[in-house]
Amino acid sequence: MSRPFRFAVAGAGAIAGFYLDYCQRRADKEGIVLAGACDPVPGRADTLTAKYGGRAYASMEAVCADPDLDAVVILAPPPQHAPLAKQALQAGKHVLLEKPLAQSVDDGRTLVNLAAGSGLTLACSPFILLGDRQQRVKKLLAGGALGRPVLAVADQFHGALEMWHAGAAQFYRDSRGPLFDVGPYPLSLLIDWFGPVASVSASGGTLIPDRIGLDGKPFRVDVLDFVSAHLRFRSGVLARVDISNVDRGSNLHGLEIHGTAGSLSLSRLMDFNAEMTIAHGNSHDWVEREGDPSAKPANGVDWSAGVYELARAVRERRAPANSASLGLRVLQTVFAIEEAARSGKHIAIEAFS
Repeated sequence: MSRPFRFAVAGAGAIAGFYLDYCQRRADKEGIVLAGACDPVPGRADTLTAKYGGRAYASMEAVCADPDLDAVVILAPPPQHAPLAKQALQAGKHVLLEKPLAQSVDDGRTLVNLAAGSGLTLACSPFILLGDRQQRVKKLLAGGALGRPVLAVADQFHGALEMWHAGAAQFYRDSRGPLFDVGPYPLSLLIDWFGPVASVSASGGTLIPDRIGLDGKPFRVDVLDFVSAHLRFRSGVLARVDISNVDRGSNLHGLEIHGTAGSLSLSRLMDFNAEMTIAHGNSHDWVEREGDPSAKPANGVDWSAGVYELARAVRERRAPANSASLGLRVLQTVFAIEEAARSGKHIAIEAFS
């Protein structure tokens, strides 16, 4: 039996509860242990560790100074992602980072190079590509089930956050709107399946600039709250991706892939057990079905999957499926989409190995 893999959480807000709830539900913990948490908000780390275990570290410096700690899972607001990841890597810790990887492509590249040069593992959300259904799609594509893929369409209609989230304003400010907050979900899948994006064009806007939070206080949105992007992959695949925080209710949560010998539909792109249907040849009928089309709590995501993939990757001395290199490609693409939507120009994306 390998020794325990000990991780701490940096950022004890709402998303930490998702991660740790699902870690706690795991029947086989695989020797993966929560060592504790830190958060700059007084009392927040104490509350989290009282529920899930471990200690409340006084600071990120205390986390990094713990000699028995293997990894840090960074769940802080986006502006803190790169600085905290850099701090953890420099302290010799492996890192799982919430998306986006960084606030700029240059900062993201710096993190990737720092991890590689230090012999450390840096993983980045989203990790929905680890889901059973998402892995099944990848295998079908690799096996030629659809022939040559030529077109993909994906919708990430995430809703107006102020209808349910007490801190909605920060997502439009710190997370730079839905493109950066939830756009990485469909983009990470498409880039994992089809490779890097060569160029993008996009349209979008701030369609609902004046909003009211759950506390009744108005706030102003100046980020893009809707984006429709067209992507051209280096592999030749074309894709359309729509991302929204405008909708009050929507059934647009899935994706389709069309190839020269068939089509595939995934009912909910984030759901680890979403319904997948396939049409073959010249048929217009969906003749194969598997999975569950119904909506599920937490979008059907196993929020422990990223932590467990990080530990397995470290133990097996391999890159994680949700690698920082993939996160950097997603970040490049997100910034290119934003530039294209604001400028109306067609934006080429720099290739990197």
